[in-house]
Order: sequence, then C-alpha cells, then structure tokens
Amino acid sequence: MGIRDRRTCVPTGIAPHTDVLSSRSLYWTLSCVSVFDFPRVLESDAEQTSGNFFTIVFKDDAMNSIELLKGSLNLSKNMIGMIVADLSDADLLVRPVPEANHFAWQLGHLILAERNILLEQLPSASMPELPAGFAEAHGKEAATSNDPSKFCTKDQYLALLNQMRDASIAALSKLNESDLDKPTIGGLAGFFPTLGSIFGMLSDHIMMHLGQATVVRRKLGKPVLF
Repeated sequence: MGIRDRRTCVPTGIAPHTDVLSSRSLYWTLSCVSVFDFPRVLESDAEQTSGNFFTIVFKDDAMNSIELLKGSLNLSKNMIGMIVADLSDADLLVRPVPEANHFAWQLGHLILAERNILLEQLPSASMPELPAGFAEAHGKEAATSNDPSKFCTKDQYLALLNQMRDASIAALSKLNESDLDKPTIGGLAGFFPTLGSIFGMLSDHIMMHLGQATVVRRKLGKPVLF
C-alpha cells in the first residue's frame, strides 16, 4: 500500500477486520476522539495516510501476524509452567470439586489435542510422538480416574507440552501470511475457519485450562500469582 491509498473508516471507531495489508502492521488512532492509545510510530521509514476518522501508519519492519501468533503461543506455554511450578505430582490429581477434571488429565488433554489438531490441519507438520498409552490415559473416558499410575509426573507433562508447543511454533514459522487465510477442515472448521484462527485457538486453549488450575491452587492454599 502506497501513501495515496485509502481504507474505508467507520465513525464508531471499529475498522474492517478483514483488511489484510501483506506483512505490515497496522496502527490506527482516532483523529477526532482518542480510542486506541498506541505508541507513536511516526519515523522516517514510515508511511502515513489519513481518513476522516483514522490516522493509519505503516512500518515495514513492524511485527506481522505470524510473529504475533508465535509470541502468543510462547506466552501461554510459559504461563502454564509458572502456574504449576510449585505444584507436586500429587497436587495435579486434586479436583477442585468432585466432578471436575484434575490437572494431570488436563495437561495430557492439552498435549493430545494440540498434536491431533495440528496434524489434521497440517499433515506434513513434524509433531513429537506420544508415549505408549498416553492417548488412552487422557481420553474422555479416563477423566474420572484418580489412579496415579495412569498419569505422568509434572516434569514429564511439562517436557512433552513444551516439545509439542515448540513443534507447533516451528510449523507456523514455515508458513507465510497468506497461508493464515487458508480454510480449515474437520469438525473445528465451523468454529475456526482459517489456519490463522487455529493457531490462535491453540494459544487460547492453554489459557482456558489455566483458570481451572488457578482454582486448584486456591484450594491447596498456594500463593496468589496474579
């Protein structure tokens, strides 16, 4: 996009989310009412174009969508390590309420789901193999088990989860921006219609389960982290 290009802007301050601007980041600030308080990015290598409501600034060296997704995937991976850092193997088998899943099963579920989802969408992706019996031990039917022998240690879960997440990030790194718009297949396509939305969901998936781990931490009397 050159300096003479224009994008349609709406008075409400909500911009069309389908705008794809190749590998450039988009900074929008409302020119009449300040809605988005972004850092000032006007530099000598920037291009600027203004509409009635928005000022749009493009920077060629700014973060693109793939880098943003990679950062999000790394963040959620690091968050789970922080949440379980002071939990013992026995703590992972504590249920916040009788019918809730314990976190050992949830960790296995996260690992199993990530592998299955990535291989369904990107069959050529190189994902770590699971230990024998892992899928069965972390399927829906096994969620009611409290037998420690059926589950892994905390260190084993974290090692496998980190390996799986690093493999997902490596697969993402091989894509380009246009690949993120490719349609997905299978049962998740109705909820996550593009490849980019699948990678976003993988990051969110961990964060969804971390809320349940936080409840277990409170039950165990662990320090409040946030």
